[in-house]
Amino acid sequence: MMTAAEKRKLVSMQLLELLAPYGYFLRYGAIWKYSMDGKYVVCLSSELSSYGTLNEISIGFGSFFAPLHLDSYAKKRLNLHGLDLAYYVRNVGLGIPLLNCNLSFQEQIDSIFPFFQSIIFPRLPTSDDLSDYVSKSEQLLQLRTEAFQGIPCGIGIKGIKEIAFAYLSLDRPEEALRAISQYAQQCRYAADYIGSHVEIFKYDIEKQIRHWEENGQEALKLKNAIETDGGKVFGSEITQRETESAELCRQFFHISKR
Repeated sequence: MMTAAEKRKLVSMQLLELLAPYGYFLRYGAIWKYSMDGKYVVCLSSELSSYGTLNEISIGFGSFFAPLHLDSYAKKRLNLHGLDLAYYVRNVGLGIPLLNCNLSFQEQIDSIFPFFQSIIFPRLPTSDDLSDYVSKSEQLLQLRTEAFQGIPCGIGIKGIKEIAFAYLSLDRPEEALRAISQYAQQCRYAADYIGSHVEIFKYDIEKQIRHWEENGQEALKLKNAIETDGGKVFGSEITQRETESAELCRQFFHISKR
């Protein structure tokens, strides 16, 4: 009989077979890729149900331009953007992996790994290049949006600032503007969709609509500011985010400054 820790390690080791050649490593019971030069961090972890079955494979990701912080409930985790693979697969109608409790644990792993290989792996950064990361992170955020019927659930203005700031640091303001414009459109869609599907959302409809309308307005303000001076107005905020997140990651991974 395998323990929960042994089951998680089994999942991690099979993931690592695919990811280790690209700089991913095992620590704190999860798989990580941390890039001091590339300025980003990625985490892959497995979740078990109370019955010991494999419940989810979760992907966390964030750049040093995100306001990274430690998870207050689990000190061995960074609070990152998140995408749950099995949830995504079910919600977009690709299948129902991990819901058959009669499968052995290895069979449960086998049921979800093809989705990981075809959906997640092509969207994970495989180099230390920030440009590679920010492009892949947009793709992962798009998957999260698709899982919630086109609503950018869990992606706030701080999150879209992260993408914009990363592009600005790469001297690509046009990409920052594109990402912000897309987010503003998604916010408008979310407000309209919720308003026309009250039977689905049911509670606090006006509050939910107002939330997405305000996020869309904040995104447009951010876009206007970047269009005015190429984002120079955010120089100090970008530097502060980068410095604080880099220091947090050094402490988290016990890496000394060079």
